[in-house]
Parts: sequence; structure tokens; C-alpha cells
Amino acid sequence: PTSPSCFANKKIDTAYVKVNLNEEFYFNTLSSSISLLKVSRIQTGNIEAEPVAGSFQVNYNMVAGWVEFFFYPASTFDPDKDEHSKDGLYWVKTDVVDTFGNSNRLSFFFVYDTTPPQPPLFAMQSFDSTTGILTLSGSTIPDLSEPQSVQGFVNGVLKATTEALPDRSFTIQVELGAGENSVALRAVDRAGNVSAFTAPLQLTYNPEKLLSVVFRSSKLLRRSSATTPVTLIYSVSEPARVSIRIYNLLAEMVYDWEADVIPGMEEEWYWWGDNMFGREVNNGVYIMNIKATSSTRAERVTQLVGVLR
Repeated sequence: PTSPSCFANKKIDTAYVKVNLNEEFYFNTLSSSISLLKVSRIQTGNIEAEPVAGSFQVNYNMVAGWVEFFFYPASTFDPDKDEHSKDGLYWVKTDVVDTFGNSNRLSFFFVYDTTPPQPPLFAMQSFDSTTGILTLSGSTIPDLSEPQSVQGFVNGVLKATTEALPDRSFTIQVELGAGENSVALRAVDRAGNVSAFTAPLQLTYNPEKLLSVVFRSSKLLRRSSATTPVTLIYSVSEPARVSIRIYNLLAEMVYDWEADVIPGMEEEWYWWGDNMFGREVNNGVYIMNIKATSSTRAERVTQLVGVLR
């Protein structure tokens, strides 16, 4: 019951089972039946379920050795008419009885789910500036039809699909193109329902440049994000000295940092809204200047960041 074999999200007007009979099985058409039940509870192997009203039909061919069972719900499962009232776990039971009264029960479970899942939660895990591969990780939101798959889109084009693990976590990689990139994800449950897109992640990728910078967080440091600093990932295409300096709007430097960086390495850098002496800066807009200097060239990226506590 916890591992249904079928998932559906469209109109359902028939449940169908075909049984192949052994040669010595003498089928009793009057005692055999098929039924449909909606499961309300499963606990320690016991299943509580309510029958779904409907009728059934049995077709058989004793020469060919098969029997077909059809169950027709009295009220067709139609999301356009019943407003999803039948979403849930369903149990199809088929009792195959011979002329001596011996019976075999065949059954399967299916999920009827017409409700789209919620968009997944995600964050940027890493970015390889040499290949343009962006790695995202996150989790899906609980849904009736699990596990869900996650699709990754770049500029509206599907680039990758992955399936969430049983704990709902996932990792997905998409390849960015040169220039502006809008990256968004969406979830698809096993019934085929599709979530809305996540808010897009806007990234600029310049593979020919010395310095690549991607912000992994909001550029506004709020009071509610005291444990979430302004975070960026930077990398260089050749050995370089990278410096990060932050200025207020009076052109006064409030923070200064630098380090030697080798190519191919993705480095993270955090700013918690403090100055070089560890004191919190005032609310306002600040200028972040990220510069890389190699033996042959220098490049600079400038961004505005804000503090609102």
C-alpha cells in the first residue's frame, strides 16, 4: 500500500485487470468480482477503506485462458467536475473464483492526484567557471505522489532532470551559456502534475573573462537575515590576486580583503555587514569592488549591496 504501482491525474472512468488462467482452473463468472475502495488509513498492516460506488463487468475466454475485469465508478473521477474530491490512495481488489469455491485475490494500489506540487526549495551549491556548470541542491515539498522529479531550466529551456531522493533532497546540474542566464526549477510528481516555476536565479557568465563572480545570496543584508551574509562565489581563469573592497557612498573604504587565487578553484566569500574592525556598519547602500589582477591583465566587478537592520 505504501508503494502504489500506478499514478493518475486525469479523468478515470474504468479500472481494468486482466488475469491469465491455469489450464485446470474452472472459472466461476458469477462469484468472481472486482471492486474499488478509497483508503482512509493504513496501520500495522491493517487497511481501512471505503467502497466506491459503481458497477463491474467480466469478460472471459476459456479457450485462450484469460479473464478481463472492468470496474466503472458511479461518479467518474474527473478533476474538471469533482474539484479534486477523489484525490487519495485507492485499492483495486479482484477476486477470481473457480467452480469449486476456491478463490484468489489479486490487487493493486494507485494514487489519484490532481493537485500540482509546490515549487522546490533550492540554493546554489557551486559554479565551475571553466565549464559553465552550475550545481544546485535543495528539497521538494511533501506531495501525495512521491518521489518527485526536479527539472532545471536555463532561459526557459529544459536543461536537466533529476529525481529527488526518499528524504526529498536533490542535486541538479545545469550548463550556463555566455552572457545573461535566468535559472529556474520546477517539480513534477509521479502522477504527472507540474509545479509553478521557482523564482529565477539571475547569473552572468563570461567564460572569456579573467574574473567570474556569482552572488549566492541576496545583496541586501536584513535584520531577519542576521545568520545569512551576503555571499559570493568567485573564480579566475589564470593565477591572480583577488581583492574585495567595500565603500560607503562617501567613497570611504569600510572593508578590505585580498588573497592569491589559482585557476579552476571556486572560492566563497562572505560579508556580514561589518567593517575591518568587526563593528556593524550603518544602514545604507555600499559599493562592493571585486578585482582580479594577473600577470597579463586586470578585471573588476562592481556591485551595490545594502544593509537594512
